[in-house]
Amino acid sequence: MAALEVARWLGPAPFPPSAVDRHKARTPQIPIAGGTFPAPSGIWGTFYYMDIAVGTNVKVDLHAHTRYSRDSTLMPREFVARARGAGLDRIAVTDHNTIDGAQEASAIDPSLIIVGEEIDTRERTHLIGLFLHQAIPRGLRVREVAGRIREQGGVVYAPHPFAYPWAAERHALEAMSVADVVEVFNARAFLPIWNRRAFSAARSMGLPVAAGSDSHFAHEIGAAWTELPAFGSADEFRRSVASAAPVGLRTQTPFIHCVSLAVQMGKAFAGVVSPKRQVTDRDGRQSPLAEAGQ
Repeated sequence: MAALEVARWLGPAPFPPSAVDRHKARTPQIPIAGGTFPAPSGIWGTFYYMDIAVGTNVKVDLHAHTRYSRDSTLMPREFVARARGAGLDRIAVTDHNTIDGAQEASAIDPSLIIVGEEIDTRERTHLIGLFLHQAIPRGLRVREVAGRIREQGGVVYAPHPFAYPWAAERHALEAMSVADVVEVFNARAFLPIWNRRAFSAARSMGLPVAAGSDSHFAHEIGAAWTELPAFGSADEFRRSVASAAPVGLRTQTPFIHCVSLAVQMGKAFAGVVSPKRQVTDRDGRQSPLAEAGQ
């Protein structure tokens, strides 16, 4: 279908190593504790950078999607190849309401992949669980989702806390009140104020900060990452993320969301259905539901 091919037309977007230094040099820097955060220079396509010591740090993208998400077409094998090609040391697969894509990618390259999931809560606030072993059903309340993530020894990650079309403050407060880590740079948050507000709120709450590409298509991988000391387990990650710093090479234009919507509609029209998963009804009872594109 044409809608499913749109992402391929976008093509690759290589980022030379000099790009970060070049844009850092010409972007006004705002000093903060532990680094700098540059003032935004435009509506989108803005470059961000935070200074940290290199040492034994690794480059990690904590928010990315495969075809197991309703609005992505990226095959896990291609996902792994692109992540390696972008120079990432680790990347979290955080498909919507499933860990199937993460597990498939992990089977291909276990040293690269962090198994995660982006969960739609009952409040319509998004939460990400990292280092998961079991999928968490959608439709649960924010605090219950956070509790289920921690029951697995996972990490609660608040993605794009202010990048919502409505009730942004409510969503941000709900997510950040239970979060272990806050995403302060999301490469799909095309309005700079969304990332700036997340950064300011995370700092005021004393929460660790991170960046994610939120990639749904191959060319988006490498647009953002987090640099932090090397880690192996979830416990080591919790210690490392305290000194993490987000790096955002660029933000996407609003057009990318139109492409994702076209993919989602194309999947629905074609009857593309993911494996059955568990969701909850209004009374909290679990019932199986196969939903297109989830």
